Amino acid sequence: WSPPIRIDDTDVGSPGSHSVVIDDFGVVTVAWEQGTEWGDKNVWVRRFAPDGGWLDAGLLETPLDDPDTGGPLGSSNPAIAALPDGGAVVVWSRDTSWQSSSVYASRFSASVGWSQRTLVGSNGTMTSTTPRVAVLPDGRAVVVWVATAPPSSVPFIYATTCE
Repeated sequence: WSPPIRIDDTDVGSPGSHSVVIDDFGVVTVAWEQGTEWGDKNVWVRRFAPDGGWLDAGLLETPLDDPDTGGPLGSSNPAIAALPDGGAVVVWSRDTSWQSSSVYASRFSASVGWSQRTLVGSNGTMTSTTPRVAVLPDGRAVVVWVATAPPSSVPFIYATTCE
């Protein structure tokens, strides 16, 4: 084993849930949630290229303020999958108010970098958590997550395919 190195770039807040994937070209991509000084969480990514080492960490998602309370809303539970072309896709859960959350995604391509976040699933009143992602051979991502829709407290599993 090589000596461990630190890959998060901030001294503020604590890292939490994380995910790692290695693509067919040997590139490693790590996604993690990182706490902030306000008590919420961001989603960060960092890639390791076999011929160049660790690249700079990138912030995928920053917190918003709750439209109802003004308090911070965070992002959590990132999951990641490798794309056949050497890219990657990250999904995560983002609080949309103090009582609901949605699932978002971002794709990495060598020519563009990380895309803007894209809403994957929610109806605005659901609590959507613990997303997971897998990639089909044609490059489409399949995302699954758990969601509870008021007034029910019974969770259900949802899935979608992203082009």
